[in-house]
Amino acid sequence: AAVCVWETAVVTSVSPFPRSSYSGSARPAHSPARDSELSGRVLAVAQELLDKLGMEGTVQCRVRSDDGAERLWVEIESKDSGLLIGDRGSTLRAFEHILHLLLRSSVGESVRVSADVNTYRLHHAEALRRQARDASERVRTTGRAVVLEPMEAPDRRIIHVALADDRSVRTESRGEEPRRRVVVRPRDPLA
Repeated sequence: AAVCVWETAVVTSVSPFPRSSYSGSARPAHSPARDSELSGRVLAVAQELLDKLGMEGTVQCRVRSDDGAERLWVEIESKDSGLLIGDRGSTLRAFEHILHLLLRSSVGESVRVSADVNTYRLHHAEALRRQARDASERVRTTGRAVVLEPMEAPDRRIIHVALADDRSVRTESRGEEPRRRVVVRPRDPLA
C-alpha cells in the first residue's frame, strides 16, 4: 500500500542521510501542483520497484528540507527489512540508486531522493554519532589517536560532522577505498 504524505520539515540537526553530490543545473521553481505530481510519481516508482523485487511493504513519500536543499524521502515499512537493508545498508543504497535512475528516466530530470527502511538510517546514524563521541572520549583520556573501522563515505561524513565542534579533537580520513577509515586525533593546542 502506498501513501504519500506532503510534509516540509526544516532539519536542524545533522541529517542521518548522505547529501547528494549531484551538482547539475538548477531545477525549475517548485509549485504545489508540480511538487504533488513529482512526489506522486516518486511514490509510484518506489512502490513498483518494491513490487518487482517481490517484497511487501508500505511506502511513504515526504518532502524535507535539509541544509536548504529540498529532497524527497522514500520511507518503507516492511517485514522484509533485513533483505531491503542488506549488509551495512548496501542493498538499501542500491535500491536508492536504482530508484534515482528510474526517476531520472521517468521524470526527465535528476530528482533528489533518499530511501530508508524501518528507520534504519536514522538508527545507524545515531550509532555512528555515539561511536564518534566514544572515540573522542578515548582520545581525551589517552592522548592518542583512535582509528575507526573502515566505512563508506556517508558514514565517515557523519563521524566528521559529529566531531566538528569538539575543540579537543580533529578528524581525518585515511586510506584507500574500500578500506578508508576515520582517524580521531588530539587537536593541536596551538591551533
